[in-house]
Amino acid sequence: MDTSQLTQLNVLVPPDLAQTLGYDGDARFVGFYWGAGDELWTNDGRSEGTYGDWHAWDAFIYHRRITPVLVPYHFGSSDQDAEHYLIVDTRANDLYVASVKVARQFLDTQHSPLPRLTSETPIDDLRDILARAMSSISMPTVDEIQACMGVAATRIAAMVRWLDEQPNDAQRIAEAGVQP
Repeated sequence: MDTSQLTQLNVLVPPDLAQTLGYDGDARFVGFYWGAGDELWTNDGRSEGTYGDWHAWDAFIYHRRITPVLVPYHFGSSDQDAEHYLIVDTRANDLYVASVKVARQFLDTQHSPLPRLTSETPIDDLRDILARAMSSISMPTVDEIQACMGVAATRIAAMVRWLDEQPNDAQRIAEAGVQP
């Protein structure tokens, strides 16, 4: 997919960053931003919502190795709408930034178009579509919620540990044998 309209960030990306930030879908590119309701929002071009883990978001964007790279961008706050999305390439493990408009267009293009529903769509077809969508929705139990919270805490700790263990830029240049 053509990422030329996105700005690639020169930063080491922790493994499974999208999952750590709370995304559990299968899209290659996923956008994150802080939005309405004072929540971390995710957008994969098919689904947009407050599925993100704000603890993980804060741990990532405020990490000493990440914050300096993100300073020029505004991913939203309690007081202002986002101007940018942070986009994770879940396959190449790259990180990009784009304006909200460009990000939404880009994320939408990674999927095949959905079939169009019209007022002439047979009611039985609509019932089938709704039944399939509703069949995948279930209320989690307290034990499932607690288990998910434990997994999230473990992922966040692993991400922070991974970031802490990465060499700084001067170390990476020295290890690569590149002359400054």
